[in-house]
Amino acid sequence: MHPSTAARAALGTDIKGTDPILIGLQAQLSEAELDAGDSAQAEVTSNEALAMARKALPADNYRLGAPLFASARAKLALGKPAEAEALLHEAISVRVPTLPGCDMAVLEVHVSLATDLEARGEMVDERTSVDQR
Repeated sequence: MHPSTAARAALGTDIKGTDPILIGLQAQLSEAELDAGDSAQAEVTSNEALAMARKALPADNYRLGAPLFASARAKLALGKPAEAEALLHEAISVRVPTLPGCDMAVLEVHVSLATDLEARGEMVDERTSVDQR
Protein backbone atom coordinates (compact mmCIF):
# COMPACT_ATOMS: atom_id res chain seq x y z
CA MET A 1 0.00 0.00 0.00
CA HIS A 2 1.30 3.47 -0.93
CA PRO A 3 2.24 5.48 2.20
CA SER A 4 -0.18 8.30 1.39
CA THR A 5 -3.00 5.77 0.94
CA ALA A 6 -2.20 4.31 4.34
CA ALA A 7 -2.09 7.80 5.88
CA ARG A 8 -5.46 8.70 4.39
CA ALA A 9 -6.92 5.45 5.71
CA ALA A 10 -5.53 6.21 9.17
CA LEU A 11 -7.13 9.66 9.10
CA GLY A 12 -10.47 8.22 8.06
CA THR A 13 -12.38 8.33 4.82
CA ASP A 14 -13.65 11.89 5.22
CA ILE A 15 -10.87 14.28 6.10
CA LYS A 16 -12.56 17.37 4.72
CA GLY A 17 -13.31 18.74 8.18
CA THR A 18 -12.50 22.08 9.69
CA ASP A 19 -10.53 20.82 12.69
CA PRO A 20 -7.16 22.65 12.72
CA ILE A 21 -5.41 19.40 13.67
CA LEU A 22 -6.81 17.64 10.61
CA ILE A 23 -5.76 20.59 8.48
CA GLY A 24 -2.22 20.31 9.84
CA LEU A 25 -2.16 16.57 9.22
CA GLN A 26 -3.36 17.11 5.66
CA ALA A 27 -0.53 19.61 5.09
CA GLN A 28 1.98 17.14 6.53
CA LEU A 29 0.60 14.40 4.31
CA SER A 30 1.16 16.66 1.31
CA GLU A 31 4.77 17.24 2.35
CA ALA A 32 5.28 13.48 2.79
CA GLU A 33 3.86 12.86 -0.70
CA LEU A 34 6.20 15.48 -2.10
CA ASP A 35 9.19 13.99 -0.28
CA ALA A 36 8.22 10.59 -1.72
CA GLY A 37 8.34 12.06 -5.23
CA ASP A 38 4.61 12.37 -5.91
CA SER A 39 4.45 16.09 -6.71
CA ALA A 40 1.08 15.94 -8.46
CA GLN A 41 -0.63 14.23 -5.52
CA ALA A 42 1.13 16.57 -3.10
CA GLU A 43 -0.37 19.53 -4.94
CA VAL A 44 -3.86 18.03 -4.75
CA THR A 45 -3.49 17.23 -1.05
CA SER A 46 -2.03 20.63 -0.18
CA ASN A 47 -4.76 22.42 -2.15
CA GLU A 48 -7.35 20.48 -0.13
CA ALA A 49 -5.59 21.39 3.12
CA LEU A 50 -5.40 25.05 2.13
CA ALA A 51 -9.07 25.16 1.12
CA MET A 52 -10.04 23.60 4.47
CA ALA A 53 -7.81 26.07 6.34
CA ARG A 54 -9.22 29.09 4.52
CA LYS A 55 -12.73 27.92 5.38
CA ALA A 56 -12.00 27.17 9.04
CA LEU A 57 -9.50 29.82 10.12
CA PRO A 58 -9.27 33.61 10.15
CA ALA A 59 -7.16 35.02 7.29
CA ASP A 60 -4.32 36.01 9.63
CA ASN A 61 -4.18 32.80 11.68
CA TYR A 62 -0.67 31.35 11.97
CA ARG A 63 -2.06 27.83 11.36
CA LEU A 64 -2.57 28.79 7.72
CA GLY A 65 1.21 28.72 7.42
CA ALA A 66 1.50 24.93 7.18
CA PRO A 67 -0.90 24.40 4.27
CA LEU A 68 0.40 27.54 2.55
CA PHE A 69 3.98 26.25 2.78
CA ALA A 70 2.99 22.73 1.71
CA SER A 71 1.15 24.11 -1.30
CA ALA A 72 4.08 26.36 -2.22
CA ARG A 73 6.52 23.43 -2.04
CA ALA A 74 4.31 21.35 -4.32
CA LYS A 75 3.97 24.20 -6.81
CA LEU A 76 7.74 24.74 -6.83
CA ALA A 77 8.26 21.04 -7.52
CA LEU A 78 5.80 21.25 -10.42
CA GLY A 79 7.52 24.28 -11.95
CA LYS A 80 4.94 26.89 -10.92
CA PRO A 81 7.19 29.46 -9.24
CA ALA A 82 4.89 32.49 -9.54
CA GLU A 83 2.07 30.65 -7.77
CA ALA A 84 4.52 29.40 -5.15
CA GLU A 85 5.94 32.86 -4.52
CA ALA A 86 2.53 34.31 -3.67
CA LEU A 87 1.87 31.45 -1.25
CA LEU A 88 5.30 31.84 0.37
CA HIS A 89 4.72 35.56 0.94
CA GLU A 90 1.35 34.78 2.50
CA ALA A 91 2.92 32.07 4.69
CA ILE A 92 5.46 34.60 5.94
CA SER A 93 2.74 37.15 6.63
CA VAL A 94 0.81 34.75 8.88
CA ARG A 95 3.81 33.18 10.63
CA VAL A 96 5.95 36.25 11.39
CA PRO A 97 3.55 38.08 13.76
CA THR A 98 3.20 34.99 15.97
CA LEU A 99 6.54 33.20 15.71
CA PRO A 100 10.04 34.58 16.32
CA GLY A 101 12.19 35.16 13.24
CA CYS A 102 14.55 32.38 14.30
CA ASP A 103 11.75 29.78 14.44
CA MET A 104 12.15 26.96 11.92
CA ALA A 105 8.62 27.52 10.62
CA VAL A 106 9.61 31.06 9.61
CA LEU A 107 13.10 30.22 8.40
CA GLU A 108 11.95 27.38 6.12
CA VAL A 109 9.62 29.77 4.29
CA HIS A 110 12.31 32.45 3.94
CA VAL A 111 14.77 29.88 2.57
CA SER A 112 12.24 28.52 0.08
CA LEU A 113 11.37 32.02 -1.09
CA ALA A 114 15.01 33.05 -1.46
CA THR A 115 15.83 29.82 -3.30
CA ASP A 116 12.88 30.33 -5.65
CA LEU A 117 13.85 33.93 -6.41
CA GLU A 118 17.48 32.99 -6.97
CA ALA A 119 16.51 30.13 -9.30
CA ARG A 120 14.46 32.57 -11.38
CA GLY A 121 17.37 34.98 -11.55
CA GLU A 122 15.74 37.62 -9.40
CA MET A 123 18.31 39.16 -7.14
CA VAL A 124 17.58 39.55 -3.46
CA ASP A 125 19.61 42.23 -1.72
CA GLU A 126 21.01 40.72 1.47
CA ARG A 127 20.09 43.90 3.35
CA THR A 128 16.43 43.55 2.40
CA SER A 129 14.27 40.85 3.90
CA VAL A 130 12.79 38.63 1.21
CA ASP A 131 9.32 39.24 2.62
CA GLN A 132 9.58 42.95 1.83
CA ARG A 133 10.01 42.34 -1.90
